[in-house]
Amino acid sequence: MSRKYGWYGNRMDSYENNILEFRSQLDGEGLTAHDLRALRGFSPDGVVILGMGGSGMAGMLFEATASSLGVRVPVMVVENAALPPLFFKHPLFISVSFSGVTPETIATTRAALRIKRGRLAIVTTGGPLRRLGETKKLPRVTFEAGDLTPRGSHAYMYYAILEIVKKVLPIRVPTISRSFSPSGLRAQGKEHAKKLRGAPALVYVSSPDAHLGYAWKRNLNETGKIPAFTHHYPELYHEEIAGFEKTKVHWNAIWIVNLRLGEEEKKKIKRTQSILQSHGVKSFFVPLRGNNALEEMWNSDVLSHWVSYYLAKAEGLDPKAIPIITKLKSLKK
Repeated sequence: MSRKYGWYGNRMDSYENNILEFRSQLDGEGLTAHDLRALRGFSPDGVVILGMGGSGMAGMLFEATASSLGVRVPVMVVENAALPPLFFKHPLFISVSFSGVTPETIATTRAALRIKRGRLAIVTTGGPLRRLGETKKLPRVTFEAGDLTPRGSHAYMYYAILEIVKKVLPIRVPTISRSFSPSGLRAQGKEHAKKLRGAPALVYVSSPDAHLGYAWKRNLNETGKIPAFTHHYPELYHEEIAGFEKTKVHWNAIWIVNLRLGEEEKKKIKRTQSILQSHGVKSFFVPLRGNNALEEMWNSDVLSHWVSYYLAKAEGLDPKAIPIITKLKSLKK
């Protein structure tokens, strides 16, 4: 198939092309570092990621993988317009905003600037946030927005965060194998999309993989244009399943399963699926695949993009557009 043409024979749209080109984000192509020397000699006792939406998701992915990268200080993500109480003496703030215009992120960035015992770095493509970084010579990593979306550039922002963190903390980044192939996940994504049509989605993951469930939820919402919710096991066995006792709504449940799970946990998932099936919840498995935790994460993320893309296409919707969110942002107080 020509790279210019999509699955349906029409000229390939930008969202589809960006999924196919996802590998380039993992190689750090297109990232540009500025003034990182300003971090020289700084030793943080905590990392605080400031970000909303898809940009905040990059922070959540970093928070979830920090331990496996060898980060030995606490990491927290702030998805709000105000900083919470902080207990770090020397925090490294990393402000992440794809557009550079997100009001909540700009507000927390300005608050972070006032904390003199910390350091502030920026990840963005432009807007007031980029200008702030340039004016104040703040450490920053930038890239061109092109026709990307925030949710479609998780990896760019994730690796931009790593570029900043590795200037002040020792980290080890696992290699992503050359066999990693977004195009190889396309057919699986299309099949899963067929299973999810016509009903809200539940994304169930193990507790350590909760960040993957949230990435799926966001892509299903924004790209697939369906209601989607996520929870993690074993916690969901103790409350969520009770809510289906008298449900009148049909649900589809995606179980993202780490192949390293113990046999007893796998059996419990199957028992839970059987019970939910009797209450109108259809389930299917999505195994996590990859040579390491980072590769599993990116395989899962790309697959969620394909599933969401084909859900939108099946309904004749633009996978890139977010009209309801755009309308909300345009409303005046």
